[in-house]
Amino acid sequence: MEAFSSADYFFEGPEKNLEVWFHPTAAAATCTLAVPPMNLGQGEYERHGLRLVARSLWEELLKDVHCTILSSYHDEHMDSYVLSESSMFVTPYRFILKTCGQTTLLHALPKLLEYAKGVGLPDIQEMFFSRHHLGRPEEQHYPHKSFSDEVEYLDRYFDGKAFSLGRINDNDTCYLYTLDNHHDFVPVPEQADQTLEILMSELDPAAMVPFYKSDTVTNFEQSSVMSGISALFPEAKLDGHLFEPCGYSVNAMIGPYYFTIHITPQPGFSYASFETDYPLEDYTELTSRVLAIFRPGRSTVTVMANHAARYPARVPRQLEDYVAHDVQHQELAQYKIVYARLRKASAERRATPPRLSPRPLAIQTSA
Repeated sequence: MEAFSSADYFFEGPEKNLEVWFHPTAAAATCTLAVPPMNLGQGEYERHGLRLVARSLWEELLKDVHCTILSSYHDEHMDSYVLSESSMFVTPYRFILKTCGQTTLLHALPKLLEYAKGVGLPDIQEMFFSRHHLGRPEEQHYPHKSFSDEVEYLDRYFDGKAFSLGRINDNDTCYLYTLDNHHDFVPVPEQADQTLEILMSELDPAAMVPFYKSDTVTNFEQSSVMSGISALFPEAKLDGHLFEPCGYSVNAMIGPYYFTIHITPQPGFSYASFETDYPLEDYTELTSRVLAIFRPGRSTVTVMANHAARYPARVPRQLEDYVAHDVQHQELAQYKIVYARLRKASAERRATPPRLSPRPLAIQTSA
């Protein structure tokens, strides 16, 4: 295993995240854009909306962001792309892009909006831009050197509002930009949506061993099994990449839902993120399982749910070895957000939580 230190090498693990929902239209449902149904060896599916956009066009968009597609998986629900810096997911009416390092994620916006109009989706229903505190923001490219620059850039395209979650005098601050749609909000038919995000740093070096290439770990499948990631949702279809000499990304499809994990394992700037839109009434067990894989010294958890979501947004409470602090609630026009900072429970104050069941997390593959 090669040794790394922040003195001679640094990688910015925390992702910049963009999620845009477009208003469904009759035009988008019937638009073909002269693109036939795709057959990628994973089944042939009729496609509409954003899924009509050709891969070559997405590759052009990603050039503006400074990342590339490493692998992809396609099924009847969505298109999933593992990138050189994180992930992209495309459904008929939703676009998700997560990029780490020194990528310029917001430079994706001009082409994204152009492509959406081209497939009959001119109107945006909801959008979110978010990111965690960056370790070296001065090494980023415009507009990502500061949140104020990012807000100024986003305001060119949206009538939006900006928030921070968490302590502003700590490294666990999360930043959020979304539409300012309270003043003219008109309820529209919503697709149920809820998301769990866990951001982790100061990861246990012993837990990072599966994410370094070695004689015994040569691909992401072995990393997934050795680390326990493949056991989080045993029925999920995993598509990922183990980087050289270290680092790991995976996208997982669970019926119409996804989860994605990205890991920077090097000491000094170790970081991992977990995100899923799989709906659970209580994320406590899943959160505990994720934390047990990485054993972070610092972490935050955020749960978002819109009004159509099956379950309300709530922070996991009875966690294995961790306690939630600094819980914040933010109510938007269509979503409720709950954020918490997690700290390891001290031996003298730790309440004894129920032990996790050894059986895999029960899942269902239909809404």
